[in-house]
Parts: sequence; structure tokens; C-alpha cells
Amino acid sequence: MDMKAASSADTEAARAAAARIASAYARAIEGRDPSLLISLYREDCEHILINRNAPPSRPIVLRGRAAVAAMWEEDCGRDMTHRVESIIATHDRLAFYMTCQYPDGTRVAGMGTSELQDGVIVRETTIECWDE
Repeated sequence: MDMKAASSADTEAARAAAARIASAYARAIEGRDPSLLISLYREDCEHILINRNAPPSRPIVLRGRAAVAAMWEEDCGRDMTHRVESIIATHDRLAFYMTCQYPDGTRVAGMGTSELQDGVIVRETTIECWDE
């Protein structure tokens, strides 16, 4: 197999893996399933969160699967609905827009990107905006 064909096959395999990750990510978010979410991250992953309490100059930076797991367990444990409005996958990235709503009507919108390597998320950045 020549290098161009091998590269094309690798890219197609990476796209298929990214599509599987995107589907699982959306199911996990909407189903509030922290175990499934956590399984999508590499052990040494990084998650950067920017929101009203953590502005761009001082974002929350979580390093490692255990730290990301704690975040998702807390988030999925909240009494609220989660909806993935859109998610796009390429061979090495996800981009997503999600919305959440608390029982009191408070809404949260989040957008982010995930960097993928070897079929898992290695780095993710999310920006949230809350009703105030």
C-alpha cells in the first residue's frame, strides 16, 4: 500500500472513531451518564472550562481523567435536563453546542471543542453562559 492510500485509510478510520465518540458523547450528555462520558477521555486528558465564575484569564483547568470524572459525576447528578443541540465530528475534533435547564427555568448554554487522538478525547475546552 502506498503512503497516500495508508494516510487516507488512517483518516477514514479516525473519522469513523470520531463519529462513534460523538454519538456516545451525545447519548451520555442527554442520558446524564457520567460513566459513559468518562470512558471517552484519555487518562492524561485536560478539560478547560470558561464561564461566569472562571473567565478566560482564569479558566478552570482539570487535568487527568479522575478530575474530569468528578466534574461529570457532579454535573450529571444535578436535577436538570441536558440536550445536545448539535455535534460535529472530524477525524481529530468534535465541536458541540448543548443546552441545559434547571427545574426553576434557569438555562445554561455551552459550546466547546474536543481534540481526539487514538479514539479518545485528549483535550476539551467548553464555554458556558448562564441565565442571570
